[in-house]
Amino acid sequence: MKTEFITKGFQKTEAMDQFVKAVTLESVESFLKNDRDVHFRVLVNEDSHRNQSRRPHFICEVLLKTAASKKMVKVTKASWDFREAVSEAGKALKSILRRRSDRKKHYKFKRGVFMKAA
Repeated sequence: MKTEFITKGFQKTEAMDQFVKAVTLESVESFLKNDRDVHFRVLVNEDSHRNQSRRPHFICEVLLKTAASKKMVKVTKASWDFREAVSEAGKALKSILRRRSDRKKHYKFKRGVFMKAA
């Protein structure tokens, strides 16, 4: 699995890097343990627009591409808090992968029953 953790607009620290890895990779590993060629990219951007409150605004974007499915999963979440933006993106990615896994299992089961009946 190829992983990239990129930050824009602020300095990345070791603690931030560990937090992003723990939250995002934890949600992905159980679903993609059998896939070989996986590209996983997490981009956390501090919104540079000036607003009235002048508080930092973080946007977390997670891109996941597997060679098997040829489809890319993209999740984008934003928050005033860095940790909240990253954790919400991780939760959303996990729910998307869970739904895809359930559909795949259901399709295989239904297809197997259909083929036996015919």
